[in-house]
Amino acid sequence: MDLRACLVLVTQFWWGSLTLGKRYDILQKNEISWISEENLTVVVEYSFPESRCCIVHVRKNATRAEQTMLKWFSTNYRGQEYFTRRKTYVCADHLLISSNSSELTNSLRSIPVAKASTRILVLIDSRLEESSSLFNASIYVNSNVNLLCRNGTYALSENYLEPRRFKKISRFKELQRKTGIADFQGRVIQASTYYSPPFSFLKSTVNKTIRGVSAAIFVPVKEKEIDGIELNIFMIIAKTLNFTYTIRKPIGRYNHGRKYNDTAWIGGMVGQIVGKEVDLAFSNIWINLDNSQFVNLTKPWTQVFLHFLVPRPKAFTSFWALTRPLSPTVWFVILGALALKTIYIYAKAKINPLVPKRFRNVVVTFTELLGRMLGTWLPPIPPQIRLQFILWELAGFLIVTIYCSSLAARLTNPEFEQRIDTVRQFIEKNLTWGRESTAPHFKEYFDLSVEANLFAKDKWAKQMPSRFILERSSEDRMNRIFQGNYGVIGRIVGDVYYPENSVTNEALEVLRVMRNPVGQFYTGFAVQPWLLDPVNTVMMRLKESGIILYQMVHVVHRRTGTHLREVFIEHDSIDFNKFIDLAINPLGVGFAMLIFGLLLATVVFYSEIRAVQGKATFVETLRGIRRRQLSETYVTLRNESM
Repeated sequence: MDLRACLVLVTQFWWGSLTLGKRYDILQKNEISWISEENLTVVVEYSFPESRCCIVHVRKNATRAEQTMLKWFSTNYRGQEYFTRRKTYVCADHLLISSNSSELTNSLRSIPVAKASTRILVLIDSRLEESSSLFNASIYVNSNVNLLCRNGTYALSENYLEPRRFKKISRFKELQRKTGIADFQGRVIQASTYYSPPFSFLKSTVNKTIRGVSAAIFVPVKEKEIDGIELNIFMIIAKTLNFTYTIRKPIGRYNHGRKYNDTAWIGGMVGQIVGKEVDLAFSNIWINLDNSQFVNLTKPWTQVFLHFLVPRPKAFTSFWALTRPLSPTVWFVILGALALKTIYIYAKAKINPLVPKRFRNVVVTFTELLGRMLGTWLPPIPPQIRLQFILWELAGFLIVTIYCSSLAARLTNPEFEQRIDTVRQFIEKNLTWGRESTAPHFKEYFDLSVEANLFAKDKWAKQMPSRFILERSSEDRMNRIFQGNYGVIGRIVGDVYYPENSVTNEALEVLRVMRNPVGQFYTGFAVQPWLLDPVNTVMMRLKESGIILYQMVHVVHRRTGTHLREVFIEHDSIDFNKFIDLAINPLGVGFAMLIFGLLLATVVFYSEIRAVQGKATFVETLRGIRRRQLSETYVTLRNESM
């Protein structure tokens, strides 16, 4: 073989060992005494079931045995693709090939061993002593590990068992991880929650020291404290997975804790998970970006909707109540038609001499048309405009009938303010809102991003943080509610509303649920990585079987009063079985028109008297008019008698 052919073979071998999915061939036949190609294929299938991709960690100057194992793997791997010596977190499966244990320990630093979904297969072409660092389970953290060496095959115990140990196995089938419901074998789980109806009703605590840390442990004094939707779900999961538990109260001012500088989480249940003080936390934990960046969240079991309790519309009486049966548009059309009709009759009287001369006066024409429309004045109709007046009187009859049919019902029922159902109405009504203890994380409640300025509805939501007031006590909250300009934040679980802070029954009577939600979130548990898959498995089975729905309905039915349900009932609808006495204010327009007409008639009457008064006094003029009326009456009666 010439030099050029040798260079081509070496180049192909080197390139195939580095590129994605390239299956290279070694011309010479290589054999490994302690494992065969068939056995390696079986081990890979048991270690990486349903594998999508795999990262192969092998050194560049691999030995003949390492190259052979890599060749066998590349030939028989059933996944979609594999990478060699690449650092990526896309793949969950990792194959480590070496003959040096220290090199394998260094390779583990580039593998996300903290993720419970990580699967590692170690192939080491040497013998391992029991004191080898590769048998130290702590370096693998939460990952699942199988290890093959010259002196045996080992499998690391499940990541949810404590302590984790390597077990030497006799059959390759034992490398396969168990599926289905896990068995924690009575392991003690540290959990965290707080009093948050209807999720958890635990309240009484005692101080204990656990793992060198002082903690407030829930010790229920009353049996009714051992209740709550998520608490019941947690106890079912504990029984199913066969673990015991201790439940403690979160530390710090915030029940859930707060994110600090996007790099750390301080306090609360989430902080306890991050600090590994507890293994599981529950009580209205939202599945959002902030939480998921720091802890593992289970699949959601329900969805909660954030709503405000806002003041109910108040009843009031309006001076313009007589105009309520018709809308402003209808009133405008009626007045416009009256004006056009007046102009038409006036113009026709000016043009046509047969039309009575009284219609040449605009005021007289307007007055007669108004009287005919209302049906209060029906003088003889001139033949020249008979059709127009008949149609006008017919239209007036219909309008008056429609108006009168609803006037009585509307006047005997109170008029209410407009309901507050949107954030915009909340702002326009100048309402404030708040809660006790700590301020909320506003960006979880409202969209405060810069892009929100482009949308009208979000412009109003951005003003909500400035309306927040930190309550001093429950008495302060009640006083603000009864002042009528205060909102209470809460959530809807199932079909019942739960405020974040307690509200008395008397205060609930003056509040209603704002229809449009300000936010909605899915709710789940926060867990350590090794708890995620077992808890998700049980959670999904409980959800599919309807047990979670049963727990939610059962707890809400037992622990919820009627006042929390009545906030959904509107009290501002017309009750036709209950009427009120009419007062002056609703009839204000009618009395105003009556007084105005009386004053106008008085002025006209006085002007007419002054026109014929001359030098006589006002009283003498009236007496003269009275005498002339009596004489005219006497003459009329005498003529009729003759």
